Amino acid sequence: MPSYKVHLVGGVATYTILYGLLPLVIPTIPTGLRYYVMWLGFALLGSIFPDIDVYSKMQQVLFRSLLVLLPCMLYLRYLKAFIGLGIVTGLCVCIRHRTITHHIGFLFACAVAGSLLVIQQNPHLTLAAAVCGIQFFFGAVSHVVLDIGLKKALFIRK
Repeated sequence: MPSYKVHLVGGVATYTILYGLLPLVIPTIPTGLRYYVMWLGFALLGSIFPDIDVYSKMQQVLFRSLLVLLPCMLYLRYLKAFIGLGIVTGLCVCIRHRTITHHIGFLFACAVAGSLLVIQQNPHLTLAAAVCGIQFFFGAVSHVVLDIGLKKALFIRK
C-alpha cells in the first residue's frame, strides 16, 4: 500500500496532466495563479481523500481542516454544504477501509455534489467549480489506481 506521499505525487501528476488537457477541452477555462493553486489543492485533496476512513496523519489534517471549515460554513449560511460535508465525513468515519471511499461512483458523486453546492451559492463560479470537481475526482482516481496497482487498473495480464 503506497504511503500518503506517493498519493500526493499522484495528485501532482494528475494536476499536471489535467493542466495540459483541460484548456484543449474547455477553451474558456479561467487562468491565473489563484486558479492554478486552487486546482492543485483540489487534485491533492482528491489524491488523499479515499483514505479518510483510516486513522493517519492525513485524516488528522482533514479533520482539523473541518474544525475550521464547518463553523465557517455555518457562519456564511452555507447550510447545504455544511450538511453534505457533515454526512460524507460521518459516513467515512463509520465504514471499513477500502469500501465506499475507494469506489469510483462515490468519488464521482462527491466531486459533482461539491461542485454543484458551490455553483448554487455562487453561479458566477460555475466553470471554476467544475474544474475543481474534475481535479478532485481525477486526484481520487489516481489514489485508487495507485492502491490497486497500475497493471490491475489497466487490466494487463502477466
